[in-house]
Formats: sequence, structure tokens, C-alpha cells
Amino acid sequence: METTVVSETVEMSLAISVSHRVTAPSTEHRVEPWRTPLAIIVVAGLALRVGYVSLYRHHVRLTGDAFYYHYQANLLASGKGFINPYSLYYGLKVVPGASHPPLWTLVLALAAVVGIKTFFGQLLYSCGIGAVSVAFVGMAGREVAGPRAGLI
Repeated sequence: METTVVSETVEMSLAISVSHRVTAPSTEHRVEPWRTPLAIIVVAGLALRVGYVSLYRHHVRLTGDAFYYHYQANLLASGKGFINPYSLYYGLKVVPGASHPPLWTLVLALAAVVGIKTFFGQLLYSCGIGAVSVAFVGMAGREVAGPRAGLI
């Protein structure tokens, strides 16, 4: 009698699992509703950055940290290493430069390697990096606190 109950139970579970149809997730590419506003925010942010760079920053004299990072990145991209651009351009001496953190120099050197060597070009390159970071922060905010937080 136990054998009959066990076999009936197995048959019922098989019948249940066979009759229950599992639908596969859709393979269509569906854009989630929060992505469109995020894309609008990213494009608007990029437009504001490019407008600022084109109208104001493009005509400002290159001094301070901007001078340092721009010229050190170009020197690094040309194979000279991390040289202090102040001592090279103002004192005509090659001195190793470590007075600024190297990450932004490396990011700008990557731009210089692919041909973006002008100050204005590197400013526009930086605008693109800023826009991408806005998109990533929006996606991270959505994962942590929901779609509304991601857009805010």
C-alpha cells in the first residue's frame, strides 16, 4: 500500500510539473521607462558642460592645475614620463613631477594618445567623461534607492 501511495505521489508531482508551463523571459529589447528621462538628463548635462566650455572656459588663460594636468598628460603621452611641466616650460629643466595625483593625468594622457592634444579638445573630452559619470550615478542610485532616486 505504501508503494502505491508513493507512486501516485510521484505521478502527481510529475503531472503537476509537466502541466505547469514556465514561460521564458521575452527576448525583445524593452526600454524601461526610467531610462528615457535619465538619457534626457545626461544629454542636458552634456549640453550644459559643452556650452560652458565653448562660451566661457575656452577663452580663459591656461594656468594652475589646468596647465599642470594638460601639459603633463601631453608629455606623458609623448613618452617623456611624469615631468613637472612648470619647471620644464618656465625653467627649462626636466624635473620629475609628483605634486598632483596621477589619475587625471593618466586619463588626459589617454586622450592625447588617441590624438586629443589641445586644451579645448581635452576639455570636451572631460565633458564626455562627466556625462558618462552622470549616467553611472543615475543607474547606481536606481539600484540602491529606486528609479526616482536614480533620476534625482
